Amino acid sequence: NNSPYLIVERAYLWELQNQNPKAEALYQEAVNGISVNANMSYAVARAFETKGLIDWAIKSYEKGKEVNPELNIDYQIALLEGQRGNTDVMADKLLDYAFNNQGQTARVQNNLTFFMSNESNSTFSDYLRKSLLIRTQKTPNTYWNQFLSWFFVQNEQYDKAFTQEKAVYKRNGESLQPILTLATLAIEANNSETVEATLNFILENTTDTDLKIKAHYFLMQQKIDNAAEIQYSEIEQELDLLLKQYGIRPTSIMLQILTARFYCFKQNNPVKAINLLEESLKLPMTSLEKGSLKMELAECKLFAEQFDQSILLYAQVETNAKHDELAHEATFKMAKANYFKNDFEWALTQVKVLKQSPSLLIANDAIELYLTINDNTTEDSTQVALKAFSKAEFALFQNKTQDALQQFLTLLEKHKGEEIEDETLFK
Repeated sequence: NNSPYLIVERAYLWELQNQNPKAEALYQEAVNGISVNANMSYAVARAFETKGLIDWAIKSYEKGKEVNPELNIDYQIALLEGQRGNTDVMADKLLDYAFNNQGQTARVQNNLTFFMSNESNSTFSDYLRKSLLIRTQKTPNTYWNQFLSWFFVQNEQYDKAFTQEKAVYKRNGESLQPILTLATLAIEANNSETVEATLNFILENTTDTDLKIKAHYFLMQQKIDNAAEIQYSEIEQELDLLLKQYGIRPTSIMLQILTARFYCFKQNNPVKAINLLEESLKLPMTSLEKGSLKMELAECKLFAEQFDQSILLYAQVETNAKHDELAHEATFKMAKANYFKNDFEWALTQVKVLKQSPSLLIANDAIELYLTINDNTTEDSTQVALKAFSKAEFALFQNKTQDALQQFLTLLEKHKGEEIEDETLFK
């Protein structure tokens, strides 16, 4: 079988024996063999690439293109140029390939991200930025604005990404969803200026009620997270006005949950929060929305020290949201409620199951709670220190930070040198 890629294998054996002229002649023979079938270029180039013979791999693809100009090998050649160290050439070839094959944009961006994050200096990123800016200016196509927006997001330059997304919207006027997505990324990065700018832009440019509610939700969440206690009264008025504007309807559920959480955990008014959530539960909604509402209601009832009612709500969510991560979250919160109630044995039973949760975050929280209960029961069967620790943690859950701090300090005085000391110092 005189297949071209097998010729590469044979040639490589000559190279290993330092008989390079023989190897070179066979390598060229393998490349020439592509003349019979252009599609052979993939196998031959791959054979060269696995041996680190990048120049020959590129020659193989170029030969295939020569035989069949329709052969789509631009992506492969681009990556080989990157391996050869020609990252600028690679960037341009990848951008050309992405533009001509826009369904492959995410794939190209993944490759560019790899080179951006693995460069020892900013040279590659600088070149990519310049190349994108030139394409944006030369080609009146919003594709490049969107690509440039992606580039700025990778570099956490959310304000610059917003400039590009605005340009796309003003030219197309199709959807504000990319700007909302950008707002959520800016929220995660705690870039409050861009968050405010993007969300206000959405509110100014849409008549879509759902989109407006989402924008208001994220704006108010941002305000709550950054507010001082003196501003709580003003925020409560804003939330009440928004609920009055959009009504207690299925479309405004996320605003209702945010408002209830604010009443309870910021304004220390669980009764008002519970009343709002119980009213919300009467609305028609999906089972997942109902589960989220019940979880919030359970949190507020737990805050109000209505332990049994809270545990019952968590159990309902656990049953109704089977096979969803919400069920695992409900199980953990139920275990935590039992822990706050000092029913440590039942809490331990629940977290044992959750240690195998598919959600790493929940599994880690479950392991932490399991160790807290188990370690401090082994040493002290009366669980005196554990009960005090649980009580202090509950004050922390209720956002009573000064009260919690004082309880932790008292615990350190009374139980110095015991198993609980490390965890108390950490808290």
